[in-house]
Amino acid sequence: MNDQATPPVYDWDRARAGDRLDPVTRRILPEKIAEYVEVEHDENPRFRAGDGEPDGVPIPLVRIYAPLLRRELVAAQGCAYPGFTTPAVDWALQLFRSPRPGDEVRSVTSLADKFVRRERRYVEWNVDAWIGGEPLLKLTYVNLWEPGRAEDKTR
Repeated sequence: MNDQATPPVYDWDRARAGDRLDPVTRRILPEKIAEYVEVEHDENPRFRAGDGEPDGVPIPLVRIYAPLLRRELVAAQGCAYPGFTTPAVDWALQLFRSPRPGDEVRSVTSLADKFVRRERRYVEWNVDAWIGGEPLLKLTYVNLWEPGRAEDKTR
């Protein structure tokens, strides 16, 4: 018998704009840049450390250092993630400056908004990230926040 109560689901009624996760800090490691460019076969010489450190950070890799932590935010609210698929329907990344190897990136994931469009429910997540006190990026990520419908299979 399980004595622990099942946490409530972070459904439409529980999700609140302004819910946020504590900041996360990650250092951009040159060896991770090297692993990334090797796997991706990225030939850009800025990212390949000849006899020194790489001279930049590939943009897709920046998302690893400023991650979207939706499930962690939901858990921090004492809730369970919904049991249905929550497909991404839109996302945008604004990069305000170029990060450098060795930078420490501090980021915060938050639920920015809930909205209904064409009778469907959506949530918008934000990741804001800084290096020192300077903005690095803003990621906006939108998920459908309701179970799929039968007509979705024919779209």
